[in-house]
Amino acid sequence: PSYDNPNKKSSKIPDLRSTLYWNPKLSSSTGVAKFSFYTGDAVGSFKIKVSGIAEGNRFFSGEMTFQVRTDIE
Repeated sequence: PSYDNPNKKSSKIPDLRSTLYWNPKLSSSTGVAKFSFYTGDAVGSFKIKVSGIAEGNRFFSGEMTFQVRTDIE
């Protein structure tokens, strides 16, 4: 969903998507690509997986986990 206004950001309808971000055309001219995304409303541990093709047709992949918590400080 698009969270382009305050009403959408404060919606009472839970966002329970399993895929939070997908971009098959993310690219970088410097070797570093940055992206951001909204998490869903489910609390827990989630995995980010990245894979692609670098210059010279070299394949790469990586993954990391992150936590979504409700105890915001």
